[in-house]
Amino acid sequence: MSPTVPSVPRDWRVPLFLGGASIPFSLVTYLQSGSTMSLWPVVIAGLIAGYLTDDADRVGARTGFVGGLAVFWIVAEMVLLVPELTGPWWFLVAATGTSVVFAVLGVALSVLLAAVAARVGGWLAQQGGRYRPAPEA
Repeated sequence: MSPTVPSVPRDWRVPLFLGGASIPFSLVTYLQSGSTMSLWPVVIAGLIAGYLTDDADRVGARTGFVGGLAVFWIVAEMVLLVPELTGPWWFLVAATGTSVVFAVLGVALSVLLAAVAARVGGWLAQQGGRYRPAPEA
């Protein structure tokens, strides 16, 4: 008997694909600069997701969440640097807590940007893209 592979819910397919595809591009921008990460790949993924789907708000937020997981690369570097810091114990705890807050804010910003971009993509689809009715003969 072969193991069954769980299927991905239909409303998560586009966000997982596009958000996941944006992660390497975001990481490349961070690795090239060494200090800043661009979320433009997540914005572009949100725009495409909004254009391709009917529920732009939900799909955009989900795409931003998946694409925003790239922020954890920076957070991992921050947490790995904490043991090298010197100072009282409360300072190390505060540094770790700040890393967690940074992660939450980074993912939230990614969700917001992708949701706005998805709304624009949905609007573009309605204006002249996917939703244009076929001309009558």
